Order: sequence, then C-alpha cells, then structure tokens
Amino acid sequence: MAKEKSEKRVKKSRKEKRGDSRKEKNPAASSDKSKKKEKCSKEKIEKKSQENVEDKKQADKESKCERNFTALEPLPNEMPSRMRNADLAEQLPKFYKGDRIARFLVEDRIDPDAEFGCVYQVSDETGTYAMKLEKCDETVPVLRIEVYVLTLLRKRGGGRHFTTIHDKGQHDGINFCVMTLCGQSLLQLRKEYTTGKFSLGCGISVAIQCLEALEDLHSIGYIHRDVSPSNFAIGRAELKEERKIYMLDFGFARKYVFDNGDLKKPRDKPSPFHGNPRYAPRSAYLDRELSRADDIESWFYMTVEMVKGFLPWGNCRDPKDIYELQMASRHGLELRQLLGGLPLEFLDIMKLVDKLKFYDRPRYSEIYGLLRNCMLTMHIDEFPYDWEKAVPEKK
Repeated sequence: MAKEKSEKRVKKSRKEKRGDSRKEKNPAASSDKSKKKEKCSKEKIEKKSQENVEDKKQADKESKCERNFTALEPLPNEMPSRMRNADLAEQLPKFYKGDRIARFLVEDRIDPDAEFGCVYQVSDETGTYAMKLEKCDETVPVLRIEVYVLTLLRKRGGGRHFTTIHDKGQHDGINFCVMTLCGQSLLQLRKEYTTGKFSLGCGISVAIQCLEALEDLHSIGYIHRDVSPSNFAIGRAELKEERKIYMLDFGFARKYVFDNGDLKKPRDKPSPFHGNPRYAPRSAYLDRELSRADDIESWFYMTVEMVKGFLPWGNCRDPKDIYELQMASRHGLELRQLLGGLPLEFLDIMKLVDKLKFYDRPRYSEIYGLLRNCMLTMHIDEFPYDWEKAVPEKK
C-alpha cells in the first residue's frame, strides 16, 4: 500500500517537471500571449472610454435642450414686451409649406400678423398640430415657461381647458414645442362670425369655461397676467370640440406662491404690465404687483365685452384715460354704460371682484352660481353655441 502511494507521488512529480520544462522551452510564446492579452485589454478600455465620452456629449446635448423645457433653472421674473417678442420672432428662420422641422411637415404659419410668438401648423403620420418656436439661446425663454406650466397642469390633473404637449426638442438652434392645434380664438369668432357679440347664453357658457381655466391655473400656483379673448380658443370641428374652450399663451405667467405653498409678497417694483390694455386690471395701471384677483378682473371685462359687444374704454389708447373710465364705471352713469342691458348678476359679480384683496382666493363657486342662475332665471339656452348655427356674413 505504501509502495503504491510512493509510485503515485513519483509519477506526479515527473509530470510537473515535464510541464515546467515545456514552459521554459517556449518562453517567447508565453510572452506573446501575454502581450496580445494586454493589448486587447487596452483596446477594450480605450473603446469603453470613447463610448463614455460620446455618451457624455450626447447627455450634455440633451440636457442643454431639456433645460429649455423644465424647471431646472429659475424661471425669470421679468417678462419680455410684446414688441420685443415680435422682434425675436422676426429673427427666427422663416419656414414655408413643405419644409420640415424635425419629423414634422410645415403646412402653414398660424396668424402671421400676430404680435406675439411664432407658431406653425405642422403634421406627421399621427395628426395635425401647432408648433411653437423659439431660439435656443433666448435670454428670456418664454416657451420654456409655457411648457413647464402646461406640463405641471397635466400632472396635477387640471388639463381640461389646456392643450396637450405631443413633442418638444431642438432643430438647428431652435427650440420647438408641438401641441394641440386649436380652432379660432374668441376674438376672431366675436369679430368675424357674429354681429360683434355673442348671444347671452353662449357668452355666459363660454365665460364659465374661461373661469374654469383660470381656476385650474391658479390651483397650481400661477397667474396668467394676460387674460384676453385672443388667448382663448375653441377646439377643432373635425375633433368635435367646437364647444370646448382652450386657454392659450403662458409666456407672461408668474408663480405667486413659494414651493411650500406660502403666498409671495408683492414686489416694490414689479415687472411692467405687457398684456392687452383693454382688459388690463386697475392694478396694472398703478404699477402694482398682480394677483389672482387681477386675472378675475380681466376675465370680467372680457366677459362683459363678449355679451355686450364693447367696453366704455374700448377705443381709448391713453392708459390714464382707461384707468379713469374703469374707476368711474363702478357707479352712476358710467356703470350703466358698462353693464346697462345685462342681467343684474353681472353687477353682483363685479362687486365680488372689487372686494378681492391681493392675497384673497377668488370666490369661483359663487361666480359660477351667479352665472348659472342668470341662465336659469332668464330661460336662456346654453347650446348650441353661436358658431354652431348658420354663420352670418363676415364683416
């Protein structure tokens, strides 16, 4: 037994010696293998390093683009003027029917005479949309503010009167945002497809939808600061949305609360008012900070004009004259000029609006109640809307 174990050990020893001798006989081959392995390892490391560099460049590029559409950077307090935005729109490249922006085909320019923004009607295999454009290096990124507000509204479930963002990105130094294409604005409808005003039932129903949009916007901590008929539009007939009202353009929107929900104090020197002077609240003419109350005041002027056909200061151009007429319209003969011929509920609504202070939450429910009560007591039909009926000749 011991002899067998000894023989096994001898054989094992001989094998090990033969193996060592083979290694010694071919040291060059061993060295070559080692070098090849080392070279292959270096190539893999270099390749991986190059891939990491490319990934980082791509990530930086994407990050640069995304910063235009997120809240990673503080939103600016000072908003650009309408004329400045018109100038900026002129600086953008012109696109014509048949051109392509990313994967979208340009069909037409939407409202080319507008003084604010640059919007095209575009399409792809999924449908027809509106596309807003802005330079990537814009110092005051109005488009980013709009995209942020619309995204936040969707997240908070308040998107019933707001367009949906379908795509966003960059194309040749331009930021673009593709969103729901709407129909005509309330301003266009009132001027072109009616006798200069809406019927009472249509006007009140539309006013309720506009107020709902403002309530939703206020619920996420933002005020609009440019409430006017040109910033509300109906849906498209082909989508059967003629009775749906959309709120548009949030370039002048401002956050009125901190992230913790606390209300911001009014600034001593707020940014100048850049909205439509006809619907501007009185605070705007006093260079005061605007609040939710001021959005509601502008909404009220817009509503009166929709159902009455005009505002006493509608033809005024001097801000001082407009303000004085607004103040005078709270009583006496001027009050009759503003609300004469309208249901008494309009006077009650104006009183509610005038009672609001800077920090007050508007009494939306009470205003809705007054408007609906007006339709009930006067036996007014809400539908069909005026533009669903036979269209009168254009002016």
